[in-house]
Amino acid sequence: MDKRLQILADYIETVLFACLILIFGMLTIKEGNIWLNEKSLWEDVVKKSPHKARPHLNLGMAYKNAGYLERAIEEFKESFRVDPKYAKGRSNLGVAYFEKGLIDKGLEEIKAALAVDPNLPEAHNNLGIIYTAKKEYEKAINAYKTAVAINPEYKEAYLNLGNLYMKVKNINAAIDAFIKITKIDPNFTQAYANLGALYSEKGMLKQGIETLTSAIKRNPDDFLAHYNLAVTLDKMGMLKDAIAEYKKAIKINPSFSAARNSLINLYQQQGLFDEIIKEYQALVTMNPTNGQNMANLLFAKMKKQEFDKKIAPLLKAVQDKPKDTNLYINLGKAYMQLGMHQKAKAVFKQLLQIDLNSFEAHLNLGIIYGNDNEPEMAIEEFKKALEISPKNPRAHYNLAVAYEKKSITALAIKEYQETIKYQPDDKKAYLNLGVLLVKEDKIDEAIKTFEAAVKIDPNLAEGYLNLGVAYRKKGELQIAEENFKKALQLRPRYPLANLNLGSIYIDQGKKDLAKEQYNILKTIDNRLARTLAKILDEKL
Repeated sequence: MDKRLQILADYIETVLFACLILIFGMLTIKEGNIWLNEKSLWEDVVKKSPHKARPHLNLGMAYKNAGYLERAIEEFKESFRVDPKYAKGRSNLGVAYFEKGLIDKGLEEIKAALAVDPNLPEAHNNLGIIYTAKKEYEKAINAYKTAVAINPEYKEAYLNLGNLYMKVKNINAAIDAFIKITKIDPNFTQAYANLGALYSEKGMLKQGIETLTSAIKRNPDDFLAHYNLAVTLDKMGMLKDAIAEYKKAIKINPSFSAARNSLINLYQQQGLFDEIIKEYQALVTMNPTNGQNMANLLFAKMKKQEFDKKIAPLLKAVQDKPKDTNLYINLGKAYMQLGMHQKAKAVFKQLLQIDLNSFEAHLNLGIIYGNDNEPEMAIEEFKKALEISPKNPRAHYNLAVAYEKKSITALAIKEYQETIKYQPDDKKAYLNLGVLLVKEDKIDEAIKTFEAAVKIDPNLAEGYLNLGVAYRKKGELQIAEENFKKALQLRPRYPLANLNLGSIYIDQGKKDLAKEQYNILKTIDNRLARTLAKILDEKL
């Protein structure tokens, strides 16, 4: 899965490229679009009917809509104080607590609402949202299912259910949920936008385009639908149309950085550096404190200079000498160095039209496919390269990497061994081979392989790290400790070595020494520091 999904009120990056929002089941009647009028109306009603629950509920909603959560909470409380059986008030109180960040308190109130009225669908929907936030996904799914069982027309609950199915990668169930929404309300554009994204995710690109186009017809200002349509068009290789849709998404929502970044990727493929610089400048303007955007802008300017310096002369040379295969190889590699994979791919394919037996064309096409996460295509190209040059270690090494990506471990091991056979000093091949041997529980073979790597390069910190891992797996903790320390001598800021050394100390019951490694990790890698802390808590 690729791109982004919004699952709660703010954007959260996940595994799908649709951007979605969970919708609360807030119970209210709105009497106007201006909150001040709404507030005045319900304040007047509350004064006249202070002992009725519903006016307090709706006054609370007026406060909540204006962002006054504390005042809203007081009115929601008052709604069921005057009527203890008014479950709607408690449900909305739970939502208010949730939005305030008091998730457990919100859960408590919504459960209390359901104790009063087990058939309140909005409360079940809200319960599902809170369980989603707590990552208790099975409970959340059951809550949404209960909501739609009580009210089969409850499209917001179906939307939340579909969103959650997307999050847990149950794409077929998500599609079913969104289809039900379109049957309930054919004009619910969010459902069409999500459906289109899911069809595209499943590789049903034509159906995805049709559905997303339908969503845009219903709501031309749906920037997420434009974005998802652009992603789908990009998958189909329709780059010009994809660029047009990304631009539409940005025009509707100029702060939508995901669309700008995707647009930049397409510009990158075409070498449109002026456009890339323009988009990065927009990102910097939107968020001047984001150092990454500024760095990307500067890098894009450098790449434009590099493009003008390297690519332009090569293009002219190819025009002057269209049969010179070396010029094509140099041009393709220059495109690869600039990250312009589509351009590079086109050059190498053009080279194959001139020379079908070009080893460099097949090898570099394989590398491009591998970088673009197409290991099957990469394997095919590396095999063709090896047919032309059977003893070439570069082809064997890259074929091993491609097999490893496909989890074809036996063939990956064989190809790393072939690499070493034809290039005995390839320390990367030794390292990768050793890692696979550890995974296969061939520990003694792995140790010999890592030892060969550090013999080639005595300053290879990764070699000593992996030796430590292998010896630890063998149960020889003292030798493992010595290797982790050696890795840290060679590379003092090496968080993986600190983590493994800390873990060895835990295995040996040396709590204080483990804590020292934890304190070091906190200064260089917080994520691994948390991992070590968790191991400490579990084992000591």
